[in-house]
Formats: sequence, structure tokens, C-alpha cells
Amino acid sequence: HIDNCPPITTFPKGLNSLKSLYIQTCPAITTFPKGDVLCRLISLERLRIRDCKELTSLGGSPALVSLKVLEIDDCPKLFHLIEAVTGSTSSTPLSPPLLCLKSLEIRNSSAQQITMWLRHCPSLQSLDLGRCPRLRCFDDGNEDDTGMELEVALLNLASSLRSLLFSRCENLCSLPSKLKCLSSLEDLSIEDCPQIQCLPEGGLPESLEYLSISECPAALKERCEKEGSPDWTLISHIPSIYIQ
Repeated sequence: HIDNCPPITTFPKGLNSLKSLYIQTCPAITTFPKGDVLCRLISLERLRIRDCKELTSLGGSPALVSLKVLEIDDCPKLFHLIEAVTGSTSSTPLSPPLLCLKSLEIRNSSAQQITMWLRHCPSLQSLDLGRCPRLRCFDDGNEDDTGMELEVALLNLASSLRSLLFSRCENLCSLPSKLKCLSSLEDLSIEDCPQIQCLPEGGLPESLEYLSISECPAALKERCEKEGSPDWTLISHIPSIYIQ
């Protein structure tokens, strides 16, 4: 656990077995150490980064090959999880994917950041989006006009994503219009999103086993809570439904 420390330039030796790393409130950090420094963290499975306002990159990729859980909270300048690989035959350097990453929790981040991060995570199973006031919709209504790109990035996870949570996104006014295309999704939760008034017209995935709607507008609850309600046909196939 590293909290409120000066810029990190090196890690102690002997961290090959380290599985969890939590970095919080390190305002001077701009990037993680590279090369052999990160290679010492080859067993790292969980990484949590919070309130690192100047962080722009996680540096090299050797330490992230075994990463399974990643949590990012309030890092406004962080767009690239892994630096692009140079010296490739491609005209545009490519960033290697995080093949082992299964769970991604995002707080206080923009639609553009989320979009870029999802592109690194082709095997993601759980996505938790919370307290993202700049996330407004999944079309071009966001401040950075990346809503449609975000939806495409999300749909690219159709074969792996099992759980999706939207929580305390105060300005999110709609869910992805093609949410139904997430063909592996089993668990969908919507918590404290005061602007969402209805479910997507295209419906929800047939694979859903659990739907939770809590602390959302009364209009959304009324559209879903009983047979005959406007959105009931969109959710009637789901075995377990929780509405509060």
C-alpha cells in the first residue's frame, strides 16, 4: 500500500510474489517505472490506483501480464494502461492487450478514458462503472463526443462480459442502445442513476439471469415492476429481478 508518496522511481527487490498493489494520493507520479523495475512484479494480480492526478501511463507491460483485477479512481490524465509497442511493422504502434484481466472497476473517469481502457481488455468478465459524472450517454452527447465509440468498445466484449454495473452516474441518461448484443451478460445492475428513465428499446440480452434496479427514478421502476408495464416485455425472460 503506497499512500501520499513522492514519485516512484524504483521498487524494492524481492517482490516477485507480490499479488496486490494499492497506490493512492500520489500527486507527483506521472508514470510507473519501466523495464526491469516492473518485471519484478510478475505475479501481480490486483492493482488499485486512486487519486493520482498527474498519472498518464502505467509504463511498461511486463508486470501486467498476470493482472486479473484493476481498479482506477480519479486519474484524469490516465488514458493508456500500457504504452504502445515500438519497433513493430505497423505504422501505428500497438498496445498489447491485458489478456488475464477479468475485472475492471472505474470511478470518476470520462467516456474517452473508459473507451481506451476497454480496448486493452479483450477477456473482461466484470465491468463496474461508478461515480462518472462526465458519462452522459452512449451516443455523441458526452463532453468528449466519444459515446458511440464507448458503445462499440463495450460491444466488442460480447463474448466475455458476464457482469455490468452502472452506479451513481448522476448524468447518465440512457443505457447502450445495443445492450442486447452483449450475448454473454448474466448480471446487470443499475444503482442510483437519477437520469435513466427507461430501458433500451432494443431490449436486454437473452442471457441475463439477474437484473437489479435500485435508487433510480420512479418512472423507470414503474415501467418494469409488473406485468403489463411498458418495459415488462423487455425483462420478462429474466429469472431473477430485483427492483427497489
